[in-house]
Amino acid sequence: MATTRNSTFAPIRIDAGNMRSDYIDTAGNIWQTDRYYSAPQPYTYNRTGRDVDGTYDDDLYNYTRYAGDPGDFSYNIPIANGAYTINLKFAEVYWGWRAAGDRQFDVGIEGQKVLDDFNIAREAGGYNNAVDKTFNVSVTDGTLNIDFSKYGAINDYSWDRPTISAIEVLPKQSGIRINAGGPDYTDKAGNLWRADTFFTGGALYSTSAPIANATDGALYQTERFGNFSYAIPVANGIYDVRLLLADNYWNDVGKRVFDVSVENLQQRIRDVDILARTRKHAAFDLRIESVEVIDGSLDLSFLSKVDNASITAIEIIQNGRQLVLGTDQAERLEGGSGNDTILGREGDDRLNGNGGNDVLVGGFGDDTLSGGPGADFFVFDIGTRFRRAIGVDKILDFQSPDKIVLDKTTFIELKDRPFTFATVDSAEQAASNSALFTYIRSTGALYYNRNGSSSGFGGIRGGQFAELADGLTLTASDFVFRA
Repeated sequence: MATTRNSTFAPIRIDAGNMRSDYIDTAGNIWQTDRYYSAPQPYTYNRTGRDVDGTYDDDLYNYTRYAGDPGDFSYNIPIANGAYTINLKFAEVYWGWRAAGDRQFDVGIEGQKVLDDFNIAREAGGYNNAVDKTFNVSVTDGTLNIDFSKYGAINDYSWDRPTISAIEVLPKQSGIRINAGGPDYTDKAGNLWRADTFFTGGALYSTSAPIANATDGALYQTERFGNFSYAIPVANGIYDVRLLLADNYWNDVGKRVFDVSVENLQQRIRDVDILARTRKHAAFDLRIESVEVIDGSLDLSFLSKVDNASITAIEIIQNGRQLVLGTDQAERLEGGSGNDTILGREGDDRLNGNGGNDVLVGGFGDDTLSGGPGADFFVFDIGTRFRRAIGVDKILDFQSPDKIVLDKTTFIELKDRPFTFATVDSAEQAASNSALFTYIRSTGALYYNRNGSSSGFGGIRGGQFAELADGLTLTASDFVFRA
């Protein structure tokens, strides 16, 4: 049996100022090196490795694009005509401009000014804080134009030049938006956030305090707290979830800690501490991407660990990635020319991504995986602890920038131990090396070596789980992880 899906728009993600290598965010999305910019004197700035508050993807904000005199620059992104959602990511990370008034500029999209006298530090609540701005636009000429214009006269150096950290272009989606603990609310982009609904349990709290780091502060002033859940009816598919968070009660790190379970532990975000990423009365958005729904309901559970779990708003957007589902039989599952997520589930399946940037999950059985052209993710996740008997998946065409994704619910040692990787010459060496994951280049065999240098792989909970092409070189950078 073959299942095929049509192509869809592939999101465009640009890591502005990063000219070195593509960046993979904590959700597994690839942000391409900087491109499509235009400036008379193009410059970049980076301070990678430093913390940025309000995000888990610090280095996405640590690279920036700016321009020399007169300071103006633009991005001209080739794109099919249509309606899009544009996310612009900013952070004031330059050490010399910490005062709230030192950098101010305008931003225009498709000839319309969308940010007037924009000041990153003031909007974000200070230096070294992330702030995102979202806009819905229509493109009619095959090019998305984003313009950054310096404030003041060309030779007025009391104002620094415009800057941008990253640009994300997504297909415009109506989505589902819920104002947790609050009434209907229409945001500044024209989106309706429905009054709190689809919840079970929890209590309500609100504040009138102004919210930093937010364009729509009202969304962060009401909340549902306690132990509670949401069961939100959606069509089967792949979704991106944004949890809008703010701690409007506590002042210190560690006073509120909770877990979030998505789709019955399909993804679990542990030890969420809002004040570890931002301050009191400041917005922090937690993004959970590529959530697979196959039962008509997107389920979120909030589990208190210290004090009470809390949520101020929820946004669910179908991310444009097509879902191809297998059954408990051996099948041939085909993706289309766009970005697909292919789930083999049970049986000895053949998964072909074909075109686009695909996610392939073989599941149980001895599966054969082929990503095809594009940057593909080969995911090893069976929804429970690893067992050698689940089978060995064969990857036919792994090559950079493809990634091997190791799920921490399957490879549970990754929860408490750092990832270590070694290339060895034999199965005996693979079983006795101290590295947690070992690889024999001559055969392409990839092992989970959970008991380190002790003989064997740790019983039935360790052993070979993948086979790649003979002679292929693998390094630690070829792996990414998900909770």
